[in-house]
Amino acid sequence: MVLAAFSAATASPLAAQTAASDGRDTLDKEAWLQDISQFRREVIERDAAFSEEARSKALRRLDALESRLPSLSDAEIAAEMARSAALAENAHTRLDPLRNRGVWRRYPIRLWKFSDGWRVIAARPDHAALLGAKVIAVGDVPVNEAEAALTPLFAGNKGWSAYMASYSLTAAEALFATGLAGSDRMVIEVITSTGPRTVSLTAEPSERRGRPEENWWYLAAGDARLSGWVHAAHIAPLVLQNHQLGYAHADCAGSVSYIRLNRTADQPGRPSLQAWGEALLDRLKQAPPDRLIVDLRFNTGGDLSKALPFIAGLIDSDPGRRGALTVLINGQTFSAGITQAAWLRQYSTATFVGEPVGDDMTFWAEGDNVVLARSGLTARYSTGGHHYLATPQPPPSMHERLFFTLQAPDLGPDKIIAWSWDDFAAGRDATLEAVAPGLSCGPLA
Repeated sequence: MVLAAFSAATASPLAAQTAASDGRDTLDKEAWLQDISQFRREVIERDAAFSEEARSKALRRLDALESRLPSLSDAEIAAEMARSAALAENAHTRLDPLRNRGVWRRYPIRLWKFSDGWRVIAARPDHAALLGAKVIAVGDVPVNEAEAALTPLFAGNKGWSAYMASYSLTAAEALFATGLAGSDRMVIEVITSTGPRTVSLTAEPSERRGRPEENWWYLAAGDARLSGWVHAAHIAPLVLQNHQLGYAHADCAGSVSYIRLNRTADQPGRPSLQAWGEALLDRLKQAPPDRLIVDLRFNTGGDLSKALPFIAGLIDSDPGRRGALTVLINGQTFSAGITQAAWLRQYSTATFVGEPVGDDMTFWAEGDNVVLARSGLTARYSTGGHHYLATPQPPPSMHERLFFTLQAPDLGPDKIIAWSWDDFAAGRDATLEAVAPGLSCGPLA
């Protein structure tokens, strides 16, 4: 969602019966019938992103699912519901047992897709030998084919699908439901610094997490939210330093001001995003830098209204007016992050560098979370249209529900820079290096 990508949702008391939280089926047929009915009514029938054809297809899948309940596991039922939501072809419309709330179990490693393949970026200490390993296969399935098998669980473009796969490739229920692993054990083939290995991993218990967790957090150490993990990266580039700071700024050599926005929301214990932004804009006015770099990578959204006044102020700043503005984007620039990028594209002459953003320029957001009463699974429906292109016009289905519109040129990067494993392992940020070679900056605050 653009106004609040992770709006709060309070689980019912029955959510303690979370489906498949310990690897066993916990819900009976009647409980699943109740959840499917709620999902049909409050998500599929309410969501505005579905075409009529897609909605009919999703409803038929749910009807067929109900008839097959006795032969399916909890994981397979939830996965089929997720596939039904994904038929909307809208990344904000979803059943999400991984990112928004922790329900499905995960294995004791975390993966990331670099330009040259999947790598282990974090692990529990007893699996530290896998750090940096290149993943070749899940079971006997090549990893890219495994990724493709998991893609139908979540809608999204190429960048966002790869991001969601970084969750599902290490999720026990996702792998089981797609036939890639057993119910609580996965086998992966990797290449480590010492050669090829075949490794068997056991699923960890569900965290029963009620808060969002971004998989990109695992790219670097030092985040208190990720205790009990070791990380492949020994040197964190600027974009990942103190990344728990959702909004941060650093003064850099050569009269460069680096501004990082990786979350569009206020943070407890810090000045609000508005107050922080106003103070920074005043500082930029008093001592204008020669260049501004605005880093929107990993900005998966939040409350759009908190960010746009600051973004408008940057455009109106001295370097903004002079065209001395560079914007960094990637496949995890999503939702309100995309809106900020589109605003900068329309109203400034900024140069965009990095990778394509994590959604199309026309999408549906807003809506709300729905916690399914018996399983505790969280779904989301979308009701507000966003259209950020001058041409073509918004689709007819969006005309009466258009929430926010811009007329920006295409948001594709002016210069595409992909992140390779070698660069990451060496602590090099090829994207930032491309726009400011050898940039040296002070601390982020």
